[in-house]
Amino acid sequence: MKINDAINALELWAKKKYIESWDKAGFHVGNGESPLTGILIAMDITDTVVQRAITENKNLIITHHPFIFSPIDSIITSDYRGGLISLMMKNDISVYSLHTNLDLAEGGVNDVLADLFEIMDRESLGDFIYEKLYKLAVYVPLENQYDILEAFSNEDAGIIGNYRDCSFTTKGVGRFIPLKGANPFIGNENKLEEVNEVKIEALVREENLHGTIKAILSAHPYEEVAYDVIPLGNKFNGLGYGRVGNIEPISLDKFIYKVKSTLGLDHINVFGVTDKPVSRIAFCGGGGIEFLKDAKDKGAQVYITGDCKYHDGQHAYELGMVLIDGTHYATEFPVLYKVRDYLLKTLNEVIEISVFDEKPFPVQTY
Repeated sequence: MKINDAINALELWAKKKYIESWDKAGFHVGNGESPLTGILIAMDITDTVVQRAITENKNLIITHHPFIFSPIDSIITSDYRGGLISLMMKNDISVYSLHTNLDLAEGGVNDVLADLFEIMDRESLGDFIYEKLYKLAVYVPLENQYDILEAFSNEDAGIIGNYRDCSFTTKGVGRFIPLKGANPFIGNENKLEEVNEVKIEALVREENLHGTIKAILSAHPYEEVAYDVIPLGNKFNGLGYGRVGNIEPISLDKFIYKVKSTLGLDHINVFGVTDKPVSRIAFCGGGGIEFLKDAKDKGAQVYITGDCKYHDGQHAYELGMVLIDGTHYATEFPVLYKVRDYLLKTLNEVIEISVFDEKPFPVQTY
Protein backbone atom coordinates (compact mmCIF):
# COMPACT_ATOMS: atom_id res chain seq x y z
CA MET A 1 0.00 0.00 0.00
CA LYS A 2 1.23 3.46 -0.91
CA ILE A 3 0.70 6.76 0.88
CA ASN A 4 -1.56 7.87 -1.99
CA ASP A 5 -3.86 4.93 -1.27
CA ALA A 6 -4.63 6.30 2.20
CA ILE A 7 -5.07 9.82 0.85
CA ASN A 8 -7.42 8.64 -1.91
CA ALA A 9 -9.50 6.81 0.70
CA LEU A 10 -9.78 9.97 2.81
CA GLU A 11 -10.85 12.03 -0.18
CA LEU A 12 -13.79 9.72 -0.80
CA TRP A 13 -15.15 11.06 2.51
CA ALA A 14 -13.73 14.56 3.01
CA LYS A 15 -13.79 15.44 -0.67
CA LYS A 16 -11.35 17.93 -2.18
CA LYS A 17 -14.24 19.87 -3.70
CA TYR A 18 -15.39 20.77 -0.17
CA ILE A 19 -12.16 22.72 0.50
CA GLU A 20 -12.81 26.47 0.78
CA SER A 21 -11.03 28.67 -1.77
CA TRP A 22 -8.94 30.33 0.95
CA ASP A 23 -7.97 27.06 2.60
CA LYS A 24 -4.70 25.22 2.06
CA ALA A 25 -5.78 21.70 2.98
CA GLY A 26 -4.17 18.85 1.07
CA PHE A 27 -0.75 17.27 0.46
CA HIS A 28 2.01 19.44 1.96
CA VAL A 29 5.19 17.41 2.24
CA GLY A 30 6.47 14.10 0.93
CA ASN A 31 6.03 11.48 -1.76
CA GLY A 32 2.67 9.85 -2.32
CA GLU A 33 4.28 6.91 -4.13
CA SER A 34 6.25 5.83 -1.05
CA PRO A 35 5.15 2.55 0.59
CA LEU A 36 2.96 3.29 3.62
CA THR A 37 4.51 2.12 6.91
CA GLY A 38 2.03 3.67 9.32
CA ILE A 39 -0.16 6.71 10.01
CA LEU A 40 -0.06 9.25 12.84
CA ILE A 41 -3.06 11.59 13.15
CA ALA A 42 -2.60 14.93 14.89
CA MET A 43 -4.08 18.40 15.10
CA ASP A 44 -0.88 20.14 13.97
CA ILE A 45 2.67 19.45 12.84
CA THR A 46 5.04 20.08 15.75
CA ASP A 47 8.46 18.82 16.74
CA THR A 48 6.94 16.30 19.16
CA VAL A 49 4.54 15.00 16.50
CA VAL A 50 7.36 14.49 13.99
CA GLN A 51 9.55 12.78 16.58
CA ARG A 52 6.66 10.47 17.50
CA ALA A 53 6.20 9.55 13.84
CA ILE A 54 9.91 8.76 13.49
CA THR A 55 9.98 6.69 16.70
CA GLU A 56 6.88 4.71 15.69
CA ASN A 57 8.01 4.30 12.05
CA LYS A 58 4.95 6.07 10.69
CA ASN A 59 5.66 7.87 7.42
CA LEU A 60 2.29 9.61 6.92
CA ILE A 61 1.11 12.32 9.30
CA ILE A 62 -2.49 13.43 8.82
CA THR A 63 -3.31 16.76 10.45
CA HIS A 64 -6.44 18.84 10.76
CA HIS A 65 -4.70 22.19 10.47
CA PRO A 66 -2.66 22.74 7.29
CA PHE A 67 1.08 22.74 7.97
CA ILE A 68 1.85 25.22 5.17
CA PHE A 69 -0.84 27.88 5.06
CA SER A 70 1.01 30.96 3.84
CA PRO A 71 3.57 30.88 1.01
CA ILE A 72 7.10 29.97 2.11
CA ASP A 73 9.86 32.29 0.90
CA SER A 74 12.70 30.15 2.18
CA ILE A 75 13.51 26.94 4.05
CA ILE A 76 16.16 27.60 6.69
CA THR A 77 16.89 24.40 8.57
CA SER A 78 17.96 26.28 11.69
CA ASP A 79 14.42 27.76 11.93
CA TYR A 80 11.62 25.84 13.60
CA ARG A 81 9.53 25.10 10.50
CA GLY A 82 12.51 24.75 8.20
CA GLY A 83 14.01 22.24 10.61
CA LEU A 84 10.78 20.25 10.68
CA ILE A 85 10.57 20.16 6.88
CA SER A 86 14.19 19.01 6.69
CA LEU A 87 13.63 16.34 9.35
CA MET A 88 10.52 15.01 7.62
CA MET A 89 12.18 14.91 4.22
CA LYS A 90 15.21 13.04 5.61
CA ASN A 91 12.89 10.44 7.15
CA ASP A 92 10.59 10.18 4.11
CA ILE A 93 7.60 11.45 6.10
CA SER A 94 4.61 12.83 4.22
CA VAL A 95 2.10 15.37 5.56
CA TYR A 96 -1.52 15.63 4.49
CA SER A 97 -4.20 17.86 6.05
CA LEU A 98 -7.99 17.67 6.21
CA HIS A 99 -9.33 21.09 7.15
CA THR A 100 -12.48 22.78 5.83
CA ASN A 101 -13.35 19.64 3.88
CA LEU A 102 -13.42 17.75 7.20
CA ASP A 103 -15.49 20.56 8.75
CA LEU A 104 -18.08 20.29 5.98
CA ALA A 105 -18.06 16.54 5.35
CA GLU A 106 -20.92 14.44 6.64
CA GLY A 107 -19.70 12.75 9.80
CA GLY A 108 -16.89 15.28 10.15
CA VAL A 109 -15.90 17.73 12.89
CA ASN A 110 -19.36 18.98 13.77
CA ASP A 111 -21.24 15.70 13.46
CA VAL A 112 -18.74 14.16 15.87
CA LEU A 113 -19.57 16.93 18.36
CA ALA A 114 -23.28 16.38 17.75
CA ASP A 115 -22.84 12.72 18.61
CA LEU A 116 -20.88 13.51 21.77
CA PHE A 117 -23.61 15.88 22.99
CA GLU A 118 -26.43 13.56 21.85
CA ILE A 119 -28.03 16.21 19.64
CA MET A 120 -31.47 15.37 18.29
CA ASP A 121 -32.98 16.77 15.08
CA ARG A 122 -29.64 18.22 14.09
CA GLU A 123 -29.08 20.62 11.21
CA SER A 124 -26.22 22.83 10.08
CA LEU A 125 -26.08 26.48 11.02
CA GLY A 126 -26.35 27.30 7.34
CA ASP A 127 -25.72 25.41 4.13
CA PHE A 128 -22.77 26.72 2.16
CA ILE A 129 -22.31 24.15 -0.58
CA TYR A 130 -24.53 21.61 -2.27
CA GLU A 131 -23.87 18.46 -4.22
CA LYS A 132 -24.32 19.07 -7.94
CA LEU A 133 -27.02 16.94 -9.56
CA TYR A 134 -27.71 15.82 -13.11
CA LYS A 135 -30.68 14.12 -14.70
CA LEU A 136 -29.49 11.25 -16.87
CA ALA A 137 -32.02 9.95 -19.41
CA VAL A 138 -31.34 6.97 -21.67
CA TYR A 139 -33.42 5.42 -24.45
CA VAL A 140 -33.47 1.62 -24.64
CA PRO A 141 -35.57 -1.18 -26.18
CA LEU A 142 -38.40 -2.24 -23.91
CA GLU A 143 -36.99 -5.73 -23.35
CA ASN A 144 -33.59 -4.36 -22.23
CA GLN A 145 -34.83 -1.80 -19.68
CA TYR A 146 -33.87 -3.86 -16.62
CA ASP A 147 -30.24 -4.07 -17.77
CA ILE A 148 -30.15 -0.26 -17.70
CA LEU A 149 -31.92 -0.09 -14.32
CA GLU A 150 -29.31 -2.46 -12.90
CA ALA A 151 -26.53 -0.28 -14.33
CA PHE A 152 -28.08 2.79 -12.66
CA SER A 153 -28.33 0.95 -9.35
CA ASN A 154 -24.76 -0.37 -9.41
CA GLU A 155 -23.45 3.19 -9.79
CA ASP A 156 -25.66 4.63 -7.01
CA ALA A 157 -27.74 6.66 -9.46
CA GLY A 158 -31.29 7.44 -8.38
CA ILE A 159 -30.62 8.18 -4.70
CA ILE A 160 -33.02 10.75 -3.23
CA GLY A 161 -32.80 11.25 0.53
CA ASN A 162 -33.41 7.91 2.26
CA TYR A 163 -34.54 6.25 -0.96
CA ARG A 164 -32.45 4.53 -3.62
CA ASP A 165 -33.05 3.18 -7.14
CA CYS A 166 -35.46 6.05 -7.87
CA SER A 167 -36.21 6.37 -11.59
CA PHE A 168 -39.00 7.20 -14.02
CA THR A 169 -39.86 5.36 -17.23
CA THR A 170 -41.74 6.68 -20.26
CA LYS A 171 -42.81 4.44 -23.15
CA GLY A 172 -42.40 5.56 -26.77
CA VAL A 173 -41.22 4.63 -30.25
CA GLY A 174 -37.61 5.02 -31.40
CA ARG A 175 -36.81 5.51 -35.09
CA PHE A 176 -33.54 5.24 -36.99
CA ILE A 177 -32.01 4.24 -40.33
CA PRO A 178 -28.82 2.16 -40.18
CA LEU A 179 -26.32 3.53 -42.73
CA LYS A 180 -23.59 1.69 -44.58
CA GLY A 181 -20.96 0.40 -42.17
CA ALA A 182 -23.35 0.28 -39.20
CA ASN A 183 -23.74 -2.87 -37.12
CA PRO A 184 -27.29 -2.47 -35.78
CA PHE A 185 -28.71 -4.53 -32.92
CA ILE A 186 -32.10 -4.18 -34.64
CA GLY A 187 -32.86 -3.19 -38.25
CA ASN A 188 -31.38 -3.32 -41.73
CA GLU A 189 -29.13 -1.02 -43.76
CA ASN A 190 -30.88 2.00 -45.35
CA LYS A 191 -34.29 0.97 -44.01
CA LEU A 192 -36.29 2.99 -41.47
CA GLU A 193 -36.71 0.97 -38.31
CA GLU A 194 -39.23 1.56 -35.51
CA VAL A 195 -38.66 0.05 -32.08
CA ASN A 196 -40.77 0.07 -28.92
CA GLU A 197 -38.48 1.82 -26.47
CA VAL A 198 -38.55 3.35 -23.03
CA LYS A 199 -36.84 6.45 -21.70
CA ILE A 200 -35.41 5.84 -18.24
CA GLU A 201 -34.53 8.91 -16.14
CA ALA A 202 -32.67 9.11 -12.84
CA LEU A 203 -30.83 11.66 -10.73
CA VAL A 204 -27.04 11.29 -10.69
CA ARG A 205 -24.55 13.04 -8.42
CA GLU A 206 -21.69 14.78 -10.18
CA GLU A 207 -19.09 12.42 -8.76
CA ASN A 208 -21.01 9.40 -10.10
CA LEU A 209 -21.88 10.80 -13.54
CA HIS A 210 -18.89 9.50 -15.51
CA GLY A 211 -19.13 6.01 -14.01
CA THR A 212 -22.89 5.82 -14.58
CA ILE A 213 -22.59 6.79 -18.25
CA LYS A 214 -19.83 4.21 -18.70
CA ALA A 215 -21.99 1.51 -17.06
CA ILE A 216 -24.99 2.40 -19.25
CA LEU A 217 -22.95 2.25 -22.46
CA SER A 218 -21.63 -1.16 -21.41
CA ALA A 219 -25.10 -2.54 -20.58
CA HIS A 220 -26.92 -1.07 -23.59
CA PRO A 221 -27.50 -3.33 -26.64
CA TYR A 222 -27.18 -0.55 -29.23
CA GLU A 223 -24.01 0.30 -31.13
CA GLU A 224 -24.82 4.02 -30.71
CA VAL A 225 -26.62 4.96 -27.50
CA ALA A 226 -28.92 7.97 -27.24
CA TYR A 227 -28.83 9.60 -23.81
CA ASP A 228 -29.31 13.07 -22.30
CA VAL A 229 -27.30 14.69 -19.49
CA ILE A 230 -29.17 17.63 -17.96
CA PRO A 231 -27.64 19.84 -15.22
CA LEU A 232 -30.13 20.56 -12.43
CA GLY A 233 -30.63 23.47 -10.08
CA ASN A 234 -32.07 21.27 -7.32
CA LYS A 235 -30.42 21.74 -3.95
CA PHE A 236 -29.26 18.37 -2.67
CA ASN A 237 -27.32 17.29 0.40
CA GLY A 238 -26.47 20.76 1.66
CA LEU A 239 -23.29 20.94 3.70
CA GLY A 240 -22.54 23.64 6.23
CA TYR A 241 -20.50 24.59 9.25
CA GLY A 242 -21.67 23.97 12.79
CA ARG A 243 -24.72 22.13 14.05
CA VAL A 244 -27.82 23.08 15.99
CA GLY A 245 -30.34 20.77 17.61
CA ASN A 246 -32.22 19.69 20.69
CA ILE A 247 -31.10 17.98 23.88
CA GLU A 248 -32.89 16.73 26.96
CA PRO A 249 -33.64 19.82 29.11
CA ILE A 250 -30.88 20.50 31.62
CA SER A 251 -29.88 23.40 33.88
CA LEU A 252 -27.11 25.66 32.64
CA ASP A 253 -24.83 24.66 35.55
CA LYS A 254 -25.19 20.96 34.75
CA PHE A 255 -24.74 21.64 31.05
CA ILE A 256 -21.51 23.55 31.69
CA TYR A 257 -20.22 20.57 33.66
CA LYS A 258 -21.20 18.31 30.75
CA VAL A 259 -19.26 20.51 28.31
CA LYS A 260 -16.16 20.41 30.52
CA SER A 261 -16.29 16.63 30.99
CA THR A 262 -17.12 15.89 27.35
CA LEU A 263 -14.36 18.09 25.95
CA GLY A 264 -11.84 17.25 28.68
CA LEU A 265 -11.51 20.81 29.97
CA ASP A 266 -10.52 21.75 33.52
CA HIS A 267 -11.58 25.39 33.07
CA ILE A 268 -14.03 27.03 30.74
CA ASN A 269 -15.16 30.58 29.93
CA VAL A 270 -18.92 31.12 29.90
CA PHE A 271 -20.42 34.43 28.76
CA GLY A 272 -23.95 35.04 30.03
CA VAL A 273 -26.42 33.22 32.21
CA THR A 274 -29.95 31.84 32.04
CA ASP A 275 -32.39 30.45 34.59
CA LYS A 276 -34.31 28.53 31.95
CA PRO A 277 -33.56 24.87 31.24
CA VAL A 278 -31.24 24.48 28.27
CA SER A 279 -32.91 22.38 25.58
CA ARG A 280 -31.56 23.70 22.27
CA ILE A 281 -27.85 24.21 21.64
CA ALA A 282 -25.56 25.05 18.74
CA PHE A 283 -21.83 24.70 18.22
CA CYS A 284 -19.07 24.99 15.67
CA GLY A 285 -15.76 23.21 16.06
CA GLY A 286 -12.68 25.43 16.02
CA GLY A 287 -13.24 29.17 15.73
CA GLY A 288 -16.79 29.76 14.57
CA ILE A 289 -17.92 32.93 16.30
CA GLU A 290 -19.13 34.29 12.93
CA PHE A 291 -22.07 31.87 13.18
CA LEU A 292 -23.33 33.24 16.52
CA LYS A 293 -26.24 35.09 14.89
CA ASP A 294 -27.11 32.00 12.82
CA ALA A 295 -27.32 30.00 16.04
CA LYS A 296 -29.64 32.61 17.52
CA ASP A 297 -31.82 32.65 14.39
CA LYS A 298 -32.22 28.87 14.68
CA GLY A 299 -33.42 29.09 18.26
CA ALA A 300 -30.29 28.05 20.15
CA GLN A 301 -30.06 29.14 23.79
CA VAL A 302 -26.38 28.23 24.09
CA TYR A 303 -23.62 28.44 21.49
CA ILE A 304 -20.31 26.59 21.89
CA THR A 305 -17.23 27.39 19.83
CA GLY A 306 -13.59 28.36 20.31
CA ASP A 307 -11.46 31.53 20.22
CA CYS A 308 -14.15 33.68 21.90
CA LYS A 309 -13.21 37.27 22.73
CA TYR A 310 -14.60 39.88 25.10
CA HIS A 311 -16.81 41.56 22.51
CA ASP A 312 -18.10 38.18 21.35
CA GLY A 313 -19.44 37.64 24.84
CA GLN A 314 -21.00 41.10 24.78
CA HIS A 315 -22.69 40.33 21.44
CA ALA A 316 -24.05 37.04 22.80
CA TYR A 317 -25.44 38.83 25.84
CA GLU A 318 -27.19 41.37 23.62
CA LEU A 319 -28.72 38.49 21.64
CA GLY A 320 -29.98 36.90 24.86
CA MET A 321 -27.73 33.86 24.46
CA VAL A 322 -25.12 32.06 26.52
CA LEU A 323 -21.74 31.74 24.79
CA ILE A 324 -19.33 29.01 25.86
CA ASP A 325 -15.69 29.00 24.77
CA GLY A 326 -14.99 25.30 24.34
CA THR A 327 -11.53 26.22 22.98
CA HIS A 328 -10.36 25.75 19.44
CA TYR A 329 -8.41 22.59 20.23
CA ALA A 330 -10.98 20.75 22.35
CA THR A 331 -13.87 21.28 19.93
CA GLU A 332 -11.89 19.88 16.99
CA PHE A 333 -9.74 17.18 18.57
CA PRO A 334 -12.47 14.48 18.87
CA VAL A 335 -12.73 14.17 15.10
CA LEU A 336 -9.20 12.74 14.94
CA TYR A 337 -10.51 9.46 16.34
CA LYS A 338 -13.21 9.44 13.67
CA VAL A 339 -10.49 9.81 11.02
CA ARG A 340 -8.60 6.90 12.58
CA ASP A 341 -11.68 4.67 12.70
CA TYR A 342 -12.57 5.56 9.10
CA LEU A 343 -9.11 4.60 7.85
CA LEU A 344 -9.05 1.36 9.86
CA LYS A 345 -12.38 0.40 8.30
CA THR A 346 -11.57 1.57 4.77
CA LEU A 347 -7.98 0.43 4.14
CA ASN A 348 -7.76 -3.16 3.01
CA GLU A 349 -4.37 -3.87 4.55
CA VAL A 350 -3.38 -3.89 8.22
CA ILE A 351 -1.69 -0.53 8.85
CA GLU A 352 -0.82 0.78 12.30
CA ILE A 353 -2.76 4.01 12.89
CA SER A 354 -2.62 6.08 16.07
CA VAL A 355 -3.77 9.48 17.31
CA PHE A 356 -1.38 12.01 18.84
CA ASP A 357 -3.41 12.98 21.90
CA GLU A 358 -1.17 15.68 23.35
CA LYS A 359 -1.80 19.41 22.98
CA PRO A 360 0.41 20.92 20.26
CA PHE A 361 2.04 23.35 22.70
CA PRO A 362 1.99 23.87 26.49
CA VAL A 363 -0.89 25.93 27.88
CA GLN A 364 -0.74 26.71 31.59
CA THR A 365 -3.57 28.02 33.75
CA TYR A 366 -2.56 29.76 36.98
